[in-house]
Parts: sequence; structure tokens; C-alpha cells
Amino acid sequence: MKTKILFGIFAVSALMFTASCNDDDEYSPATGELISSVSTGATDVTANSATLHGTVSGDISNLSANSYSVGFYYGDSQDNLSDRILGEVSSNEIKAVLSGLTKGQTIYYQAFVTLQNKVTYKGEVKSLTTSDASAVTSDAKDITYYSAVLNGTLSGNGDGSTAGFVISCDERKVRSGLAVEGSVEGNAVSLKKLGLLPSKTYYYATYLNLGNDSVFGETKSFTTESFEIQKDDIVDLGLSVKWLKYNIGAQKESDLGGLYAFGDLDGCNRSTSVSDYGVNADIVETENDLARATFGDFAKMPTADQLEELFTLCQKEWAEVDGVSGLKLTGPNGNSIFLPAAGYREGNSVSGESEIGMYYSGNIKNSNFASAYSFTQSSNSLTVAPLFRALSIRPCSKGYGFNAKLTCFSNAESDAKDAWASASEFIVPEAGKSFTLTFSTTYPRSRGSVYVIDIENFAAKYPNSCVLVESIKKDGTDLKFDASRFFYGDIEDKGNYRIELANIWGKGGSNNKVADNPFTAAGGETADNGPAELAFNETFEVTFKVVSLESNGAGEYPIKFITINPEWKGDWNYETGKSVVVKFEDNKYFVTDESSVVDFTFQNADVDYSAGSIMTFVQIDNFPFMQPNITFNSISIDGTPLDGYDKAKIINSLDGDNYRLELWNMYGSTSSKGCAFGTATNGVISELGFTSSMAINLTINSLFSAVK
Repeated sequence: MKTKILFGIFAVSALMFTASCNDDDEYSPATGELISSVSTGATDVTANSATLHGTVSGDISNLSANSYSVGFYYGDSQDNLSDRILGEVSSNEIKAVLSGLTKGQTIYYQAFVTLQNKVTYKGEVKSLTTSDASAVTSDAKDITYYSAVLNGTLSGNGDGSTAGFVISCDERKVRSGLAVEGSVEGNAVSLKKLGLLPSKTYYYATYLNLGNDSVFGETKSFTTESFEIQKDDIVDLGLSVKWLKYNIGAQKESDLGGLYAFGDLDGCNRSTSVSDYGVNADIVETENDLARATFGDFAKMPTADQLEELFTLCQKEWAEVDGVSGLKLTGPNGNSIFLPAAGYREGNSVSGESEIGMYYSGNIKNSNFASAYSFTQSSNSLTVAPLFRALSIRPCSKGYGFNAKLTCFSNAESDAKDAWASASEFIVPEAGKSFTLTFSTTYPRSRGSVYVIDIENFAAKYPNSCVLVESIKKDGTDLKFDASRFFYGDIEDKGNYRIELANIWGKGGSNNKVADNPFTAAGGETADNGPAELAFNETFEVTFKVVSLESNGAGEYPIKFITINPEWKGDWNYETGKSVVVKFEDNKYFVTDESSVVDFTFQNADVDYSAGSIMTFVQIDNFPFMQPNITFNSISIDGTPLDGYDKAKIINSLDGDNYRLELWNMYGSTSSKGCAFGTATNGVISELGFTSSMAINLTINSLFSAVK
């Protein structure tokens, strides 16, 4: 059964009445803009009360309280609204509660907003009838990244009544959110809501429409699953950009997906007033770009020119996929995509499903209209749509997708059929994001002649980027390595970013050998055909991180020292005056000799540290090299060297993008692994207490951890 969209009871036509005034009247508040309209909304009734709802075009709730009043006129007939109740406004929602009513009583009501007691805006007159009917909201079930099943229980529903769910991403606006009619069987109502967005929290409530008024269940919420675009979700049509296979809010190409107004980031706004969307400029690649908000920097809404290119340069064929009508577009290279004819939505009403497709661009035409493309079985053209009209959106790729290849070639197996085979994976580089490549084979490797990662065209796109290896596994077992001996960057001057783990013919090659073996503590030259440590039988797995798209990691990184006493007093931003100076030369990273030895003395006369420490660590903010090889040389308390501690318990730790050499942290890694300097009492290490000073001396041997 196709989902129906509730329209009647939530329609938002409005009337405006303005009191007469002279040109000299000063009725505009000093802050904010004059509103343009007020709408009377639905009611939430019980047997003896009614909650009245309305909306105002514009947020007046932040104006001074004495500059406006809101509420409802009401009475026993449409022509006799002799009573008035003041309400409250939150954002643009007006609400007031009438109590002391009787079951079956009919009330006529009208929302109003008055500014400065001189000009009044009114909505249309509506009516309500009190009732003991009820609606109960149940928990959402079968939640995916694009759908959820909603259920509710009704009482007092009869002939002529309808029921469904109101949905919003703003808990305060559920009653005025998108209303979707469900399927009613007896006293149960259900709905499989499609077209949702991943990793989004939705608030919803069951409604029962009795004709002139409605009852609502309690508000509940659910959060959709996360989702990441994969390689197979992208289609290259041979055009200037690549296109996703499916609409936003869809799982596959034949799904209709969601319908979204221009700049609407959740698809739940049903207002038909342009002013309620707050967008009057192009939104491509901005915070209001729904494709970018949904899929990150990888995707974007198309421009009007890109939509026109899609429809102009592709062959067009009206088709059906899984019983869904739409347009098949075949690009110059023979690849194709399918655009469902999902229709469009205004308010709660969907029109043209299976007959017309309307797809937004991210370009605005003027303050009221945006550029879009429209098609039917017999026509297609670039058009415009009012900003409140909800259309389909088909994202395109910003070109941030790259093929990453892991090559595992062993010259000793020259007859192996997959000797030069590479594992490939589609990636979406984001700073701070990790990716894993796995090379699988039925031909075991006995050495490592050419073991490299190549991210095609990545260096050309991001010439100052930084990519680092986090872990390596062979046949599922961790392999130790010294990443300071790897080579990084556009090594072959082909625009590809390469990480050279071992290459007998590459940057680190010499006479059919690797000159400095990254996989042994001693390093040095390997035997012929590369490191024997790279032998594996079935799988070789490398996890790497795109650390930065803008910086290659070279630079000066100031060193801070933090020690906190049991009363949570101390300096969280103490600058030691020392820095780690990182160089990137000849495709290698290293720390300069001048900055490798770090010694400093911490003093803070304003804080008493004598009772000990709950936290003591060296910190380097925004440091790309999160597991450096550091030798902790010495620590002095009030000028006296502290001896007899376990250096192995001084460990590397992380705090977001900040590196810490953790001596002690009652909430950190040392809390579970033990402190090098003593045993904590109530989280306090007394041995790290001092009266006047604490001095630290350490040596940074390498930016990367050592082979052990």
C-alpha cells in the first residue's frame, strides 16, 4: 500500500488582518523584522481541554516581551470570537491551552500576533470539538539508515477519521512537523517511513484526525543508522562530475528517496512560506548543502550547469526499474543512472508521483525560487521551483574519491600468477580518517621486493597532504615497523601519493636490496629481493590515516607541560619554551638534532603541588606523529633527581589530535597500566609532588615508534 500524505487538517492557508494606522504610527519593534503572516494550526483536544496551535512567519520570541503579544481569539461561533487567551511563542510556534471545557463542546478559534499594541495579524478561523478519543505512540522498530517502522494505538477512531504520524528533527516542533498518514487496522496505526537521512535523530508522535481537530500521542524519538558511500555507489558517466546511483534518502536507484525544500536539512519542514527556510543564496558546498551535510565533503548538490550537462549530454529514456517509473540517463561513455519520478511536495501534500521528476540544483534563481530540472515521460527542461517546494536531490561527486592500491610483489616468486596484483579500495580522504587495504593471495610471498601503497592522483589534488601508516598485519598478526624509514609523497612525480614500505628499485632501493630495513630494530641493508620480514601466506593488511589535506606535517610544534594537584589546580597551558621541529626532506620525516633533546623546568608559585599529582604529562597539540620513539632521561623534584622508577610505564597516549607523554593520569592509560613512580591513593601519586619545581629531560629519537 502506497504511503499517503496527510493534507487537509494541516493545510496552512492564512488570512492577514491589519489594524488601520497613520503614517506617523511607530509600530515596528526596534529589533527583528515585521512579520508577513500568521497561520492558525490544528488543535490537540481531550474531553475537557484543547491545546491551540499557530505559526508566525518569522521568529519574534527574541524580541522584548512588551513589544508583542500572541494568542488566540475564540468563541462559540465563527462570527463571535469574543474571548481571547494569551499564549506563548517559541521560535515561530504559537501555543495556548483552553481548559474547563466539556466533552463534545465546539469552539471556534483564530491565532493572532499583535505588535506594539497597534497592529494585529490574524490567521484563518478554525473549529474544534472536544473528545475523549486518544492516540498512543509506540517505539520505532526496524530502523535503518533510510527507514523506520512507526506504530501507534488509537481509541475513538471511526468513520471519516484518519491517523498517522507527525515527524520533525526539532523536538519542539513535532506537532507542526511533516504529517504522514499511516495504515489503520482496527485500533492500530502503522507506517514504514522511507526517505530518512543517516545518523539523524527524528522525533515523532501518533496523531488521530477527527475532522476539525486531532489528538496526539506522546513524542518519542529514534536515530537512524550511519552510512558511508562505497565505490559501487558512484557512476562515471563521462561528464565533468560523477553521480551517485540513488537519491538522498534512498537505499537503491529505484527508491524514491526523500523530498526536501531548498536548504532543508532534514525533509521535515512543511511550511509553504519562503521566509521559514532562511536561505536566499547558492547553497552548493555550504552548510545548507544537504548532500554535503549527509555524506560529508565527498558529495555535493549539483549546480544548475551540471544538471543541464547531465540532461543535455546523456541519452534519455523513460523506463521502469523495480516497477518505479523514471528517466534512464546514459552518458557518453555508455554508463547510466536512473532518476525516479518521485513527484514533489508542498506542505504535506505530494503530487506527481510516478509522473514527474523534479530535482534541485544548489543554485538560487532569486529570493523566492531555485534552479531545478523537471522531466516527464514526454519532456524535460531546466526550470525553477519555489524554495518551499520539496523536490528530489541527486548528489554528485566532488572528485574526492581515489583508488588506493596496495602492491605486494616478491621477486623470488616471478612465476606466481598474481605477482603484480594489487588490492584496490575506493576511499574518501578526510583529515583524521583511517583506511585499511588488504592484499589477499593464494601465492605466498617469501620476501618484500616492492611493497607500496599508491593513492592515485592524490598528490596532484593535495600536493601538501600528509598520509601516515598506523598498523601493518600479515596473516592477521601485527608486524612491527619503523615508519621513519618509509618514503612518502609523490615519489615518482606522477601525481600519485606513494608510501614506500619497501622497494628494491625505488627510493629506498640499492643493488636489488632495501638499503635500510624498516622492519628490524637494527635496520641496515637487506638481502637480495628485500626484507624477509614481509613474507606472508594469505593476507597482508595496511591501515593508514589521511592526517592532513593541507599540510605535509613539517613544522614547529610547541611543547606544553601539564601537572594538576589533587584540588584540580594547575596550569593547563604551560609553555615549556621548547618545540619539536619536524622536517620533510627527500620524502622522509625526521626531527632536527637541535630539537631532539627536550629539557625544561616547571615552576608555578601560585599553586601548591606538594600533596602530589592526579595528572602529569608532556603534551604537543595537533601533532601528526602520535606514536613517537622517546627516551625519558630524567626527572628532578625540587632539584633532586628522582630514581628507581619504571620507565616502561611512561607511555604515549592520545587526547584527540593532541599527543601526550603520560607520566600519570588518574583517568588515562596509566590509570589501568600502572604509574611509573608509585601507587596511587585516591588517584593521587604523592611521589610527583613538589614544593618549588619539577624538571624533565627526554630525547625524541624518532617521530615514529621503534621496532621491538
